[in-house]
Amino acid sequence: MSFSPPPQPSDPWIRRFRPRPEADVRLVCFPHAGGSASYFHPLAQSPTLLPDTEVLA
Repeated sequence: MSFSPPPQPSDPWIRRFRPRPEADVRLVCFPHAGGSASYFHPLAQSPTLLPDTEVLA
């Protein structure tokens, strides 16, 4: 099984609000129809988010 590298910050399809290259976990979030990635910005900035988790939206 192989994994592709995480998307780069300049990727127009994936938003990384707080890039964490060393993250063990990447949480990929999809907005509802008509929504946008910015809906997940508060989650990415949350102090309760584990330090080894990166939010991609």
